[in-house]
Amino acid sequence: MARLIAICCNQGKTVQIWDADQAETVTSLEGIATPQDIRWSPDGKHLAIAIKSNIHIWNAQNWDKRLYQWEVTSPASTIAWSPDGSYLACAVHDHSIGVLDWSKAQHLQCEPTDGNDLPTLMRGFPGKIRQLAWADLPPSADLPPILAAATRELVTMWMRSPEDWDNWVLDLHSGTVLDVAFQSKTGLLASLSDDGWIILWQAALEVVQILEGAEKGFSCLAWHPNGQHLAAGGQRGELFVWSSC
Repeated sequence: MARLIAICCNQGKTVQIWDADQAETVTSLEGIATPQDIRWSPDGKHLAIAIKSNIHIWNAQNWDKRLYQWEVTSPASTIAWSPDGSYLACAVHDHSIGVLDWSKAQHLQCEPTDGNDLPTLMRGFPGKIRQLAWADLPPSADLPPILAAATRELVTMWMRSPEDWDNWVLDLHSGTVLDVAFQSKTGLLASLSDDGWIILWQAALEVVQILEGAEKGFSCLAWHPNGQHLAAGGQRGELFVWSSC
């Protein structure tokens, strides 16, 4: 499979698909007005683009026609695929989260005509949803999908159950939570706030460690793919790296 890059260009009116191996343009998706977010599915077969109050999804094998369009309740801000590509989550400006069961939706190859089967809407968040993160768990864990959302001073957790989505709240932060990320192949969740705390939550339930060091607070974080290092950016341009080794 070719290594493709999606680039927003032409003052936000076009998304260009670039073949990194051949160093050439594959196609340009025209008529796209200021995408809020662009995300490839984990297997690289689908591209999701948040445009105003819609999520447009393309098949990377056929750029001639959009595969699927998902209309949400308000302009979208950020989107996130689950690690296995079965679900697509979208944070919406009306303080809600939509979750699309892509394992079902992709087989319709059309716009949904009713709300019975595909999108789930999670409401009641106290403020803007700044970031989403899916747990990347090993198959041996035998757990349903788990989603973390950063909102105000909270991290809200959601777990798929047979009937619906169960939820709980992590509320130790005193500042605005700006970012959340799961360590690869574990249930360890890192949450970062602008008050200068990074909290590590074992199984997204219990605090195991609090990291500090940014005098003016943190801004963003990311785990190394091997899960052994955690990097965080500070509000004053600092870069911090911790090792679990």
